[in-house]
Amino acid sequence: MKKDQKWISNDYVEVLQQLLNIATPSKQFNGHAPCPWLAIGLSTGKVSIERGTGESIEDVKKIIEQTNYKLWATCYWYQPDMTAKELDLTCKIMSNNNITCLYMHLDDAKDTMGQKLCGKYPMLIVQSKSILDSARNNLPPDYPYKFD
Repeated sequence: MKKDQKWISNDYVEVLQQLLNIATPSKQFNGHAPCPWLAIGLSTGKVSIERGTGESIEDVKKIIEQTNYKLWATCYWYQPDMTAKELDLTCKIMSNNNITCLYMHLDDAKDTMGQKLCGKYPMLIVQSKSILDSARNNLPPDYPYKFD
């Protein structure tokens, strides 16, 4: 490996740090992580982190076409110039009975229970709807956030 090559890009490390922020217990969430299952998913390979193609709808289509989707979620990350509007539209168009899309973007960031969950890189998280529903139905009893 050449001296100027990096084994893991700084971009990927920053994306991973964004996800770890969501997976880390905090006082705002009664000592739970904002996403209590994310750390388990990352450590067991059930959550995939992929650089998005720049065409978020095409990224989600890849997931929908996988008939044996075994992952809990795939997190696509994009360059900072990806707009919140495009990611929101992708989620509205592509969510169906089998998957749920959630995007995180600084331009549309809302503090969740006093905690900022977005970072430099826009993310699109594509999740198996049945696995997400099961996870939400099995949250700790003192988990403070209620889902709509």
